[in-house]
Amino acid sequence: MIGYYRFKNKKLLQQALTHPSLNIKGVQQPNYQRLEYLGDSTLGFVIATYLYNRFPDYTDGELSILKNELVKTERLNELGKYLDIPQQVVFGKGDISKTGPNNPSIIEDVVEAIIGAIYLDSGLDEAKKWILHYYELYFLELIDSEELLKKQMSSVSKLQVLSQDLYKEIPTYELLEKTGKEHSPIFKMIGIIKEFKAISQGSNKREAMERIAKKLISKIEKKLSENSQK
Repeated sequence: MIGYYRFKNKKLLQQALTHPSLNIKGVQQPNYQRLEYLGDSTLGFVIATYLYNRFPDYTDGELSILKNELVKTERLNELGKYLDIPQQVVFGKGDISKTGPNNPSIIEDVVEAIIGAIYLDSGLDEAKKWILHYYELYFLELIDSEELLKKQMSSVSKLQVLSQDLYKEIPTYELLEKTGKEHSPIFKMIGIIKEFKAISQGSNKREAMERIAKKLISKIEKKLSENSQK
């Protein structure tokens, strides 16, 4: 049971709370990675639809800023702590069992895995109900805060607004590889918009994306400057 939701298929919950480091007699156990993939997409869809309906006067850029704020690592970690998820994750032996519960990237993945597990257990409507219940319970003030949109946008948000304005498209980001130790991973990613590409890395996907976005903004602005001088 996570929060108010009681799983019909307990194995889905067990899988969502199992870290990839867990091995029993040398056999890796079913873990949260595939469920996290599904939950990430489900969360993004639910929050995007919710914001679209709640704020009919917001531009696509403003909706993107708010959505990015709500699904970022910090928010999912807050939600995970509210639900005592760090204490429920099962790790393998070694340092990861001590550092894992305090690793924001891991808790983010587990929360998304739980969402994916609820989706498989009861369908999209139930997953949506669970997501919005806790988001409105803990983050409603943030959702309704106009001050959030007045803050300086992140590089990812700036690039998205810029690319939508110039090209009517948004950048795409892809994970190239994940290296490093479990408690200190390194994510290498690539970002592409039109003919512009950039590669960077960070301790989480968001950090890598921020660095990529800064590079792409610089390349686009340089190109615009060169064209204006012709």
